[in-house]
Amino acid sequence: GVREVWPYVASVAASSIACGLVGLWFVRREVTAPADPGRAISAMEVPDLGRLAREVGGVLVAMLCMQGMLNSGIVVAGLRGPAEAGVAGHLLAVLTLARLPVFMLQAAQAGYVARIAVLSRGAGGDVLQRWVSGLALAVLSAAVLTVLGAATVGPWLVRLVYGSDYAVARPAVTLVAGGVAMYLLASVTNDVAVALGLFSRTGPAWLAGIVAAAAVGVGFRDLVLGSTLPLLVGATVAGAILVPAVARVIRRRTVRNAA
Repeated sequence: GVREVWPYVASVAASSIACGLVGLWFVRREVTAPADPGRAISAMEVPDLGRLAREVGGVLVAMLCMQGMLNSGIVVAGLRGPAEAGVAGHLLAVLTLARLPVFMLQAAQAGYVARIAVLSRGAGGDVLQRWVSGLALAVLSAAVLTVLGAATVGPWLVRLVYGSDYAVARPAVTLVAGGVAMYLLASVTNDVAVALGLFSRTGPAWLAGIVAAAAVGVGFRDLVLGSTLPLLVGATVAGAILVPAVARVIRRRTVRNAA
């Protein structure tokens, strides 16, 4: 029943804070309850706060760029002015639906990130490679299904959800889905990079991606291309930087364990 934007914003912020507080409580419980309370903490276990700040800072920059890129189409469409408000609203409807696979994937994020992090610190390099390969196959399948679904039933689905007034051309729907599919691949690669400890690579990769996305958004006068291509191009740039780094680490650890 909310018809104003601020109650909605407040509810989103409150839910995020609540999730953060629950997570903080779990972390504090684990940190303050060691397996052996009588064991002294060695020098190797004392965290390097400077390194921790750099790692967290890099991931924070990456996350901000990722959120900006995922919402780039909405931003570009919103800046075009009232003359194109109708088309912008239709594109917003398509973007809202097309991003659903991203939110579904985030529900599984904690599980596979934690598992890969554990495997990367163990002795089973071949097991790590199988896990990452399986994850890559699953995400690639989801990306392909997203594009195929948009190309086949996308326009019909938009009309079904939002009404017959929302008539969006099939190429526009497919372009939006293509950007989301590429973002899926790049964001999961980013998750794997974090799990492998490649914190320093994430920030620069997504900064390069957001710069490319901004250049595309400014460069195209056409509303459809200017709203849909930034996500596609930006995610492609970020993924192209992250994938080789992740592949090198996995290959190195697999070779090391085999030796």
